[in-house]
Order: sequence, then structure tokens, then C-alpha cells
Amino acid sequence: MFSEIRAVFSRRYLLQNTALEVFMANRTSVMFNFPDQATVKKVVYSLPRVGVGTSYGLPQARVIMLNMTVLNTMLLFLFLQPIGALNPKRAVFYAERYETWEDDQSPPYHYNTHYSTATSTLSWLVRIEPFTTFFLNANDGKFDHPNRTFSSVARSWRTSQRDTSDVKALESEFVSCQLHQWIDLVFGYKQRGPEAVRALNVFHYLTYEGSVNLDSITDPVLRECFLPQSPLMFKDQMQQDVIMVLKFPSNSPVTHVAANTLPHLTVPAVVTVTCSRLFAVNRWHNTVGLRGAPGYSLDQAHHLPIEMDPLIANNSGVNKRQITDLVDQSIQINAHCFVVTADNRYILICGFWDKSFRVYSTETGKLTQIVFGHWDVVTCLARSESYIGGDCYIVSGSRDATLLLWYWSGRHHIIGDNPNSSDYPAPRAVLTGHDHEVVCVSVCAELGLVISGAKEGPCLVHTITGDLLRALEGPENCLFPRLISVSSEGHCIIYYERGRFSNFSINGKLLAQMEINDSTRAILLSSDGQNLVTGGDNGVVEVWQACDFKQLYIYPGCDAGIRAMDLSHDQRTLITGMASGSIVAFNIDFNRWHYEHQNRY
Repeated sequence: MFSEIRAVFSRRYLLQNTALEVFMANRTSVMFNFPDQATVKKVVYSLPRVGVGTSYGLPQARVIMLNMTVLNTMLLFLFLQPIGALNPKRAVFYAERYETWEDDQSPPYHYNTHYSTATSTLSWLVRIEPFTTFFLNANDGKFDHPNRTFSSVARSWRTSQRDTSDVKALESEFVSCQLHQWIDLVFGYKQRGPEAVRALNVFHYLTYEGSVNLDSITDPVLRECFLPQSPLMFKDQMQQDVIMVLKFPSNSPVTHVAANTLPHLTVPAVVTVTCSRLFAVNRWHNTVGLRGAPGYSLDQAHHLPIEMDPLIANNSGVNKRQITDLVDQSIQINAHCFVVTADNRYILICGFWDKSFRVYSTETGKLTQIVFGHWDVVTCLARSESYIGGDCYIVSGSRDATLLLWYWSGRHHIIGDNPNSSDYPAPRAVLTGHDHEVVCVSVCAELGLVISGAKEGPCLVHTITGDLLRALEGPENCLFPRLISVSSEGHCIIYYERGRFSNFSINGKLLAQMEINDSTRAILLSSDGQNLVTGGDNGVVEVWQACDFKQLYIYPGCDAGIRAMDLSHDQRTLITGMASGSIVAFNIDFNRWHYEHQNRY
């Protein structure tokens, strides 16, 4: 049965992290609740390999979804601010309450009640049994003040706009489809801290998770008092950062990740390749960030974005996924050894003893083309952005200290323009100037540039016609380049050995440099070139401002090193390949950090 497990997520049951949900290969799941967190850890350590994730629910304080057309227009205003701030005059009252707080026994807050409690839910249903009895039991047998007792939707809406003691609001199906507009208030970075203060979104401190240790409360009456007060809040470092973890049956490190997820593709997928050259075409479900989009259904919310390749999951066609051709024994398999075409249909692999690189079909696993041109073993490959039709440039680097620029035909699915001469394609350009083995390369078709690094340096800038423009000389101690990422905006980020980074302009000017305490294995730039994402042996994903290497965010640490990474087409999901043989999908939002550092709020 363990072989059928695909992911395990931590869950909250009755406001405590004591449950696990196990996702199986047949796309079903089972949830288990345990006595305490210590038992949960024991179970997790006993499983073969488990996913990392968090889901939060309040079964005893669920906000009831009611379909109310009358509120559709009015609730549009909820998307950018909390209910208490909709009325400008009342917003001033709450702001002044926070700014003039004088109680030393309690931190300041805007609201002393919370929207996501059992009492709030029961207040809407107080006129229907058995909820009337439930309400009385929760309030010492007393009804609420007559002015606050529910009688109609319209009256409740007016009250929640004017009464400073009433900040409740109902939710309709229409609002549910627009949740992404105000998700920052409820689950995101406006929950706590300066952003919450600016957004008038601070609640009583006891309503935040972690303010009370429920395990330390032995009095059952007192314990019950605190249970309904805890809100639907995420932990600071786990605000839905991790979407899912997918563990492959093989424990071989995932050394290459290619996320070609555009919806128009025949098979949108995240293609992964392991160190043992076992690849997987993991189907991508475009469900992340689609709430409110045309055709969206609530059923999609229960699907994980990445579905494991069925041939790998069922162990039924591994022969179609295993590259068995021998590579040179001296080659260290890493992310540079692979390139996946933009349509996910072919994988290009280098490092073979015969000084070639080869093209394989991802559908059948069969070899479709062998490309020769170098005088020594090919050590790295890179692909440019694709043109219409799937055409792109492929660059190969070699131990012969040269690079060759090739043209990939999206129409014929070969290197070269002519399918009749696919056995002997000719490179578009030969790039020279290095004195040592080429270990990393990046190509940008929009800029018409190829930037490459030799094992002992330096990095060179060529045009795609083969002209050598300049060398990028790093600062002192930046001698051995290992990773290169170039954006169409002209940023060239180079990672050198021992945690050193440099940012160059395409004109060769050194713009910034930094040193970190990690052996970085993967880097990438956001599509606009403004943000840099890094990951390495420490298992931590970090986001930086590319222009000056200002640190923007640190994701929760993983329990294995990071070997590769890529971004989905919408720049909303980061997928990392792990040394443990799994991939981790992270939520990522570059706009959030852009606005924060531009002081927009």
C-alpha cells in the first residue's frame, strides 16, 4: 500500500495540527487524525516519503456560503479592504482606536471580534433550529442585542456598515469567484504586521494562531472558550507557500525541471529528469490562480496542479521513460545536461562518450536524432525562448572550449532546417574564445546574445552570429562560473563557486555582487528580469531583487537540497527538483514584492 502513496499533507483538525491527509495513486485521499503532534511526527517519519503541505479548516466554525443576489454589487467593495473599513467614517474610528491604544495588557487592534468564529456563523442562522439552541448554548442562554440580531440581509448589511461592534459579512457564490481579489487580507501578507495596520485589518491578538497553546490548557471549560476564537489564519512562514510535493518512486535526484504549462499545448506538463536519466511527463492542471476565470468550477479547487506521469506512477512503462544510452563516465549529471522543447515532446541530452548530443521523444522514449559537431564531450546545453511554431536556438558547449549554435525546427522536430539532412545538420555559428571546458551557457534570442562560462573562467558574450563582443570579468574571488541566467531586459546573473553572485549589464558593467552561505545549484530570473530566484544544497528557496540583490523573501526550508527549478507560464508557481527524488511546487507572486519595495501601500 505504501507504493500507492503519492503525497502526504498536514491538516488541521479542530484547530490543531494533528491530522494527515494521504493522497493515493488512484486520485483518492484519506484523512487521519491523531492524539497529538508528536504522534503525527512519528507517523510521518515512518512513511517512505511524504509530501509537505498545509491546509486549514474550521469544521466547527465554517462560514456558511449563502446565495444572495442583493449583496452582489455591495460586496464588490470587500475585495480590497476589510468589512470594517468600507464606511469611511467608521474606518476613521477604527484607525484612531489603533493609534491611540493605551492598554498595556493587550496589543492594539482594530476589531475585538472576528468574522470566522462559530458565534458569527450562528448569528446568521439564529432563527432556524437547531441553530437557535446552539446559539443560546454558546451565549449563556441569552440572545444578542436586538439591534444586532439577524432579521434580514438588507438590515444586516446596513448594520455592518455603520455599527462599530458589527463587522460580519456574508459570502455569496459571486464573491467566492472573486476571492483572489482580497485573498491578501484573509490569508496573505496583510494578515499581520505593518501591511495589516495600513489595511485596517488587525484583530484581537487572541484570534491569531499561536497566541494560545491549546495543549497547555487542561481546564475543558477554558479550552472550549478559546476554540471558537481562533481564526482562519495561516502561519507566517506557511501562508500557502507550499502547494504540493510529488515524490517519485525512484530516489534519484531530480536534476532538471522544465515547466512548459501554456494552456494551448497539447500536453501542458512539468517535465522532470533524474540523475539516472529517468524522465517523467507530469501533466499540468491549470487550476492555480484561476478562481473567477471563465469555465472555473469549484471542483477544480480540489485538484493538485501537477499529476504524476502515469507510466511512472503505475510502474507500467518505465522503459519508455528511461534513457539507457551510455554517457561519458567523467560527466557529472546536472541541469545543464538537458533541454526540453517548448511543446514537451522532445528532450535533448548531452554528455555522451561519442561527443554528440541526442534528441529523444518524450512519448516513446526512443532516440530520434544524434547531432555531432564538437571535438570533445558535450558538457552543457541551453535553449532560447521559442518563436511561433516552436522554432528556437539550441547552444551546445563542450570540453573542446567551443560552443555551437543550432536551430531547432518546431515543424520538423529536428536540429536543422532540412529533414532530408537530419543525419548531418550544420551549426548556425561556432563560438570561440574560451581556453577551458565550457560548463554553463545561456542564450537570449530577443537580444541575439549567447553568454557562456568556462570551468576556470571567464564568461564571454557572443552574438548569435558568432562574434565575440566582450568578456565579463567578475570581481576578486569570482573566478569559476557555474550558473548563468540572462533576461531579455539585459540582466546577466552569474553564479560562481562558493556562494558568489554577480549582476552584469550586457555591456559588461558590474551592477551588483553578493555572497551567500549556500552551494547554489539552480537560479532563474522572472520574466521581467526584476527578480532572481535561487536554491541549493541548503534546501531553501530565496527571492532577490535582481538589480541590487536585495533579499525579498525566504521560503520554508525543505528537507533535501534543491537541484533544479522552473516557473510556470503565468509566473505564479515555482517548481523545484529535489535531491531526494521529489518535486515541490511553491506559490510565488512577484507583484507582491514589487509593490512592497516601491512603497505602493
